[in-house]
Amino acid sequence: MQVSTDYYLFELQDKISSVDEWGEVCQLFVSSGARGGQGQPSRMERDFINPMRILELSMPPDDSD
Repeated sequence: MQVSTDYYLFELQDKISSVDEWGEVCQLFVSSGARGGQGQPSRMERDFINPMRILELSMPPDDSD
């Protein structure tokens, strides 16, 4: 979680604030080699969404909402 937070604060936040960098930001959401369900997840999926999903699943259902 700390690595993802640092990446957002020091790299991604600057790219989002600059319209010229949005093409590079969009590439973070593209998975590589995704043919027939095979391939690598996108960087956003790997570094942000999956850790949050794992954290949510580790909590009791009433608390995770």
